[in-house]
Amino acid sequence: EGKPMERIRLGTFDVIVEDCPGRRAIDVATAIGRGHRDDPVDRSGTAHLAEHVLARVAAVHELQGYGANFSATTHGGHLESRTVAPVGLADEVLRREARRLFAPARICEQDFERQRAAVLDEIAALNESDSPWPELGQAVFGEDSLLARDGMGIENDVRSVDAGDVSHFVDTARMRG
Repeated sequence: EGKPMERIRLGTFDVIVEDCPGRRAIDVATAIGRGHRDDPVDRSGTAHLAEHVLARVAAVHELQGYGANFSATTHGGHLESRTVAPVGLADEVLRREARRLFAPARICEQDFERQRAAVLDEIAALNESDSPWPELGQAVFGEDSLLARDGMGIENDVRSVDAGDVSHFVDTARMRG
């Protein structure tokens, strides 16, 4: 059995480490303390775009050819990412996650536009599906509730979000911790 979990404070972030001898894979999960409920009123989808941009900053997806698996999710109160990879990739995964957490959230315009297109495609696919999700929050919590916000974003709002909006969103989350 591994030693108990250890919590290490790095600036405004907590790192929780659990040693599990004999395991052949590592599992790294990170969260940044802002989510879609923190989207500016006229910029719904900023958090979702930030999730995509931060995935590009960390570039963990580049490790998939070596057996790593990466996923990211936008929640109401935080952005979450998770990487599962062979133990031999531990140092590289942690370096890339540190980049996600600490490096400036800057991305070139071409990559930003690719991520915006990906978010818009996800919104379109959800809207074309039979999923009740887009209307569920409003039906349960009422139209004006923060809980009613669609975490994917609204198409016209996503089109108006720019790279500066996303950088500010992420930098503010990092300061808040």
